[in-house]
Amino acid sequence: PPPPHTPKRLAMFKTLKEAFAGQQRGERDADACLPLVPEGEQGSGTGKACVTHLGADPNAVVAEPMGEIVVLSSTEVEARAIPAPLLIEIEVPQGNHEPGQIIKVDGPDGFIRVPLPAGVAPGEKAVLKVAPKPEYRVRVPPGLAPGSSVKFRRESGEEVVVVVPKGMQAGDQFEVSAPALMVRVPESVAAGDYVVFRHPAGQKGKKGKPAFFRAQVPPGCQAGDFFAALLQPVLE
Repeated sequence: PPPPHTPKRLAMFKTLKEAFAGQQRGERDADACLPLVPEGEQGSGTGKACVTHLGADPNAVVAEPMGEIVVLSSTEVEARAIPAPLLIEIEVPQGNHEPGQIIKVDGPDGFIRVPLPAGVAPGEKAVLKVAPKPEYRVRVPPGLAPGSSVKFRRESGEEVVVVVPKGMQAGDQFEVSAPALMVRVPESVAAGDYVVFRHPAGQKGKKGKPAFFRAQVPPGCQAGDFFAALLQPVLE
């Protein structure tokens, strides 16, 4: 059996366009509807199943679908996007650096700016995980097994459903992030500028071709940084 407190798992959530009313479900995968509580209230020790809002990610913006063929305007720059989570192997540069300090290293499309991980020395290699900040933390309700679905409503009123990951049991917690692409800010681009990028796989336009998206670089980002472009469905 899994240990009583398994590591937190990262799950992807999907915003539902319709309610589940009238849908028939088996007993094992029946939905549980949980209350949404602000950050800090879940640590009260009650152990009740709930969903905790962890706050917005300052480096995340909503991506705007643009269709299959795009002509860049004079204020837009093309950027590269990679599905999250992104794993990057870096070599720690020489010099005196503190853990968490932002350093420049070589990336697949030029230099990137990343925080220096702890416990690595100059010249050593490290693997960094680049992903959006989790938006919610879910405590698994009693009676639900892995693969069961949990529903809750966001602050905006939108209904969200997430699936309990493998290895989870009642009382365990897992974190939820929105589906996103990690976009590298190109050279000559600053916060507030617009970038256009293609979804590399998975999300398609009306004719089965990769869809383009547009997003505004969040405040505080600069060339070489990654930001999260949160995805919305491409309407058929």
